[in-house]
Amino acid sequence: MRALVFALVFGGCSYTFDDEVPLVQLVGQAPSLAPLQHLTRLSTDSLLFMTGVDGAPWVALFELTDTGVVQGNVRAVRLADPVVEQRFGGDFLHVGRRVVYLIDPTADPAQPTHVLVRRPGDNGNARQFDLPGGPGVLTPSANDAAFLYASEGRETIEVVRTDGAFQRELAAPAPMVGIGIWRPTFDREADRVFTFEADGHVALHSTHDETDVQLGRWGAPSSSATLEAGVLAIDDDHQALVFCDPRGLVRVPWDGGPEQLLDADPCLGSPLEGIGSRFDLLDGSAVYIVQEGIRSVALDGSAAPKLLQGHEGRRVLAVHPDRIAITLDPLERWFREASDGWVDGWRFMERGLEPAFRKDGRAIRFIEHAADDDSTGELRLAELGQSPRSLARNVTRFDELADGRVLAEANHAFLGAQNRLIVIDEASGTARWVADGASGYTLIPGTMDVLAELVTGSPDHDLVRVPVPAP
Repeated sequence: MRALVFALVFGGCSYTFDDEVPLVQLVGQAPSLAPLQHLTRLSTDSLLFMTGVDGAPWVALFELTDTGVVQGNVRAVRLADPVVEQRFGGDFLHVGRRVVYLIDPTADPAQPTHVLVRRPGDNGNARQFDLPGGPGVLTPSANDAAFLYASEGRETIEVVRTDGAFQRELAAPAPMVGIGIWRPTFDREADRVFTFEADGHVALHSTHDETDVQLGRWGAPSSSATLEAGVLAIDDDHQALVFCDPRGLVRVPWDGGPEQLLDADPCLGSPLEGIGSRFDLLDGSAVYIVQEGIRSVALDGSAAPKLLQGHEGRRVLAVHPDRIAITLDPLERWFREASDGWVDGWRFMERGLEPAFRKDGRAIRFIEHAADDDSTGELRLAELGQSPRSLARNVTRFDELADGRVLAEANHAFLGAQNRLIVIDEASGTARWVADGASGYTLIPGTMDVLAELVTGSPDHDLVRVPVPAP
């Protein structure tokens, strides 16, 4: 039977319906979703993945007020067999990646504030901390191994290990005007907390004992005899702080060793016209802005800085330590900010969205002809300097997985039961089913599973935990 193709044109975009001419070969059958784990997410629910006491992934569902405060109970569901559901309640809750903090504050500074630390799967075993009373602010580390507690009006802040192994006090940071780096900041594992002192130095404080290390400076002297600040990135892999400020790009090691100047040209922490603001650590390199444009440099100082893009007022679409993708189109030329795409003078995209370099930097993926209401288009892969290759049609979103395959939400010319999730193996030219009738997905951290959102027509969300097929 001859393939039937419809082109629906709205504002320069097109949808393609053609099941007889696959772009990559879709193999196997759509899995049955009925026996898999399902859960309902209310339309008002926020969603956050957590790690339980046994290391299994959980999902926390809760409602937030307009000011970002948790309202009501937190519902936690284990995303592994056996499935377990647990609820946490309290007047003041904070949900982290591993911990739910139940805060019982007191307005009386003479009375302690109680903080209960709970974890999914803890069988009700809570750890309580008694902290200074009065209004206060709790700031957890990213991995919830430690938290800071600052009580209003006190000259010290509390540093607390959530396992109860250690607790210490630090001097409260002096109030100053800056761009946000002045608040104490944890490293990735919460083994250290950094404070930014009024005299311009950075201090490292252990969260396991009373060890303190004086590090380098956080800013550059100015004509007004005050320090001129920039922006900060934490390089956990190389155990250093990296400052982008008028001194240039400065690396400050955690062991108290001498500062290292990675780039002597002043580093711009504020946006550059036409380029915007950019300061990222990517795969062992820093990508940052100087007056000349966007540069990258190896964080170990093994190579000289490299110019990725001159200051030509071009909008940046995607960044890799070795190259950059830009557009020559003005911001609003196409609907949904779709645009053309260029890498080193090579045009890879005509009117697309979401370009992303492959992890090796030798190819770029993007959704072509996506200037429509749903940002739907054709998923393509282009090896640098080569003609693009089509992977899937009517795609709204894609992600590169850890094994190099690509997860995509496809067949989405419009919202409906025909929507599906597929995983694409570019090397073999094949795709496999992940879920049929699914209009969206969320990757479950630390696993090869996804939470797929099924098309139901309900304002609430029917989620199902689906494994991504092995290669």
